Amino acid sequence: RCMSVPIAGAEGMGGRSRAEAAVDLGAGWVHGAQDVRNPLAALVASRGGVHPLVPSKRNADARGGERRPLSALLISHDMDTHLLTDAATGAEFDVECVAAAAGVFEAVLEECAKVRARHPPGREWSFAGEAAAARERLEQAGDIPMLSYAERRVWSWFVGRAAGTWFAAETADPGAAHGPDTGDGGTDAGAPLRGTPAFVHGGLQALLRPLAAGVDIRFSNPVKRVCRHASGVTLLLESGGRIEADYCVCTIPLGVLKVAPGAGVTTLAQSYQNRNLMPINSEEMRPPPRFDPPLPDEHRAALVASRVAHENRVALRFARAFWPQEVTFLGACADSVEDCSYFVNLSPLLGGEPVLLLLLTGARAFAMETSSEAVIRETAMRALRAALPAGCAVEEPLSVRWSRWGQDPWARGAYAQGELLPTPASELAAPAGRLHFAGDHVARRWTGTVHGALDSGKSTAKAILKAIDTDLLTIKTEDAGVASMPSAPRGLRGSSKL
Repeated sequence: RCMSVPIAGAEGMGGRSRAEAAVDLGAGWVHGAQDVRNPLAALVASRGGVHPLVPSKRNADARGGERRPLSALLISHDMDTHLLTDAATGAEFDVECVAAAAGVFEAVLEECAKVRARHPPGREWSFAGEAAAARERLEQAGDIPMLSYAERRVWSWFVGRAAGTWFAAETADPGAAHGPDTGDGGTDAGAPLRGTPAFVHGGLQALLRPLAAGVDIRFSNPVKRVCRHASGVTLLLESGGRIEADYCVCTIPLGVLKVAPGAGVTTLAQSYQNRNLMPINSEEMRPPPRFDPPLPDEHRAALVASRVAHENRVALRFARAFWPQEVTFLGACADSVEDCSYFVNLSPLLGGEPVLLLLLTGARAFAMETSSEAVIRETAMRALRAALPAGCAVEEPLSVRWSRWGQDPWARGAYAQGELLPTPASELAAPAGRLHFAGDHVARRWTGTVHGALDSGKSTAKAILKAIDTDLLTIKTEDAGVASMPSAPRGLRGSSKL
């Protein structure tokens, strides 16, 4: 028999999913919810309160109802679901302008991937900076058209979305973001999930809760030390307790692993990443667990190379919806990436409740970690005024809620950043003895997503079961001639999920 013991340091389940009045300030979306390859698809299909982000009819009638992606690299977003405006004038950019900027963006992104592949390991690399340089090179070579003033502002919005954070599930190049496929879904198993993303009322915890039904999860049990040895893994708890296991699955988020002694980056001085792509390492936070002995060199190198995306969200609730209701996304375009913004209109998804969700990434998300409520409110309202069309009167919100994932001691950042480039997930997915890993940072496909984390967990579970079968075979061979097997063979005391 095999006993599993889930251990959690936090007080409750959910991880980086946190609902505030039906709005999740963390993992609140299911990408490709209709795709059978998505491990969450069955849960989505069996539960109410899940709303697909369907395209509007704003411009579709003029094209005979034809669906037009916003970009080949944002395949689950439609032109008709977005309203992109000029941050300075409030003028709406037409479809042709957006399409022109998207075409140049895709060519620049391909050029950036080539440059990144040749970039020396361990040296700073900025996507936003390289994108600007790559566009200039391609323009001078005549490989891309010169953009107009309006198209350049839309192009900056595209770069801002990609530089600050990138949904790996929406990319069109499976080799770039997802790495090699290890699943059983056929030749396209690592390809982007098909279908529109879905919003989950009440957050992803509502989907994950059924998975934990009947499971004895030991919450509020922070682990102080993870000790590997030849016969298994020993967990030393802060409470003074001790857990012995034959196998351990470590699902500690990337931001925590990167600053854990014996794992990744132990001090900020050891990191070559800039502040927007590294975990926040505050002495006031709960210290991460220590790995003893230290993880193998290949694991530590992979953790150093991995990047933590900083994204924070601000939910604004108003007395009434004064913005266009026929679109799902509102975006402000400007000359600089930092002045662009991105809102999600949650009103149609919440039964008419007037709620907007602001997604802040990169430097602005990092700044939110230490900003006051007044500063956060002003930042959100300034971004909203820039994103709305001219003539739209902006009202003050009734309430403002926000996240600070960088200061969360159990997260230290939002999620693993795939960045449309090869990730070290394959190295992180390899076990260190009997210590295995799972999570969004370990996912060899769909990096940085919940379904990617779940997919990696399934792969890890299969690997452990295979190892247990090997142990049983070894025991059976050693005990040849014995009539019956013991109910709890030696070497199979249990497995722990950290």
